[in-house]
Amino acid sequence: MKAPRQITRILSVAAFAVWGSVAYELYTTTEGNNSGPIGDMKARDTTTSNPYIYKTDIRDPFQSVAVRGISRRTQPETTAWAPPPLKLTGLLYGDGGRTAILEGEKGEIHFLGEGDTIAGMRILKIYKSSLLHEYHKQKREWTLDNK
Repeated sequence: MKAPRQITRILSVAAFAVWGSVAYELYTTTEGNNSGPIGDMKARDTTTSNPYIYKTDIRDPFQSVAVRGISRRTQPETTAWAPPPLKLTGLLYGDGGRTAILEGEKGEIHFLGEGDTIAGMRILKIYKSSLLHEYHKQKREWTLDNK
């Protein structure tokens, strides 16, 4: 019975001595005393430069997968609804039907009737001074005065 107690005491004294020397080295390093093996090492200034380069296509091994999924989730961008860059320049109506005259961004002229589609915009109905069109499943009225 005495042998296990003696071994336990010797091991506990050795562990206490090792941890005591580590604590002493840490204490002397933080107090500004540069003696000893830890005090001789140059402290690296991490506030001015970032030694790590992060790339978006490589997973960070130190970041949890669950946290990474939440933090990098992007919210869908909500953009304002806007029809294609066309200008309603005129409306023709007569016995042959009704036609809308649209001018493109580069000056090209388009003659469209009811049911025609241009740049994803469909002409639904042409009136005397306006037209009804559908773009991205939204219906809007376009008057001749809106340029």
